[in-house]
Amino acid sequence: LPPSFDFDTNGATVENLLAMESGIPDPALGPTATEVLANPSRAWKAEEVLATVPPHRSRPGSQFVYEDANYMLLSLVIQQATGKSVAAALRSHILADPRLSSLVYQPEERPTGPLALPFLGSQVRANIVKLGGGYLPSKSEASNGSGSGGMASDSGALARWGYLLFGGHLLLEQSLQAMTDFGSGADYDGYGLGVFDQTAIDDFGTKAVGNGGWDDGGYSTSLIVLPSRGIVITVMTNTRGDPKSLVFPIARTLAAALKG
Repeated sequence: LPPSFDFDTNGATVENLLAMESGIPDPALGPTATEVLANPSRAWKAEEVLATVPPHRSRPGSQFVYEDANYMLLSLVIQQATGKSVAAALRSHILADPRLSSLVYQPEERPTGPLALPFLGSQVRANIVKLGGGYLPSKSEASNGSGSGGMASDSGALARWGYLLFGGHLLLEQSLQAMTDFGSGADYDGYGLGVFDQTAIDDFGTKAVGNGGWDDGGYSTSLIVLPSRGIVITVMTNTRGDPKSLVFPIARTLAAALKG
């Protein structure tokens, strides 16, 4: 981490962070915090958000607990290790393909239109993109994720990226195997390094890997890869909700239709 950032890393390794096993809890300053919503055009730094992480820790490597703090810390690791911003590091490597230009890391990069306005319940947030500087849903909410979220994309670019990643075009085979090592027996937790084993969770009828995410400001997304069939499915909506109930069912329906 940056030498100037005083933070209790709990002795966690980079692998612990990637596997969500650092024992570090989430920050108190979440995307729905009053401070975040009060100024849509403010850019939050990862250090500011992580400074609100509670002091308690559990033993690193002892259990899988999905905490966004892990990937916020990884954003700082990337900056420190590469000497680049996260956006520049991604763009020079796994997002270098010009066909992925619409897959952006906010707020260092700004999405291009047309942009889907977010919905909360049945209400559209009609002015939030304008007030938030043209980011989704706003600069403040996007930057609050700092490494754990905040990326914006269209479905085509995300699907292509998933195809390139799990097709072995972006990482060494050893790295890809580590990503998709979900454990076995008593050690199986269904989570590798940034990706879930979706095979049994969502009953795709074949080996499936992927992940989903949502923004409390009004978006939900799923990315599902069926490696043996060379199929990638992305489903996006501009409505807030848990992707497990909102968009994954649509992905399952599409997978069944493609199976014929």
